[in-house]
Amino acid sequence: MRILTNVISLLILTGSVLAATPPDMSEDHLRERIDKFHRAFKRGQFDVVIEMYSSKLRGGSIASPQEREKLKTEWQIFIKQEKPIFTIKSVDIRGSRAIVKVNTSIRLPDESRESGDTYDLWIFENGNWYFREGSRTSPEYFPKD
Repeated sequence: MRILTNVISLLILTGSVLAATPPDMSEDHLRERIDKFHRAFKRGQFDVVIEMYSSKLRGGSIASPQEREKLKTEWQIFIKQEKPIFTIKSVDIRGSRAIVKVNTSIRLPDESRESGDTYDLWIFENGNWYFREGSRTSPEYFPKD
């Protein structure tokens, strides 16, 4: 009986410690999320990608199943033809917003590659980082909200 009481006490204590752990807003955690997002995209795991969208983005233009399927089809074509390679160049976290500079390399029809830098906006909400908007040529084009 004493062992059972000790095990229950340990579980309660562990749960309290885990509940008290603050959300991870660190750059390392954000970079892990971005890497997961890019890997899922390149593998065609679009449900994972969409789950990493901010709540505002998920509730917007891709809210309907038809829009999601249309988007997935466009992504499949893009991945097959252009074989994108994403490289994080910089991360600038300011409170619950982060501007991420990404270099994207794509395959051209002649099999050569072209690359360029764009900016993505990530938002910290509900205890994690979520993709809000992307592929902007300058961070000044992101919404301020």
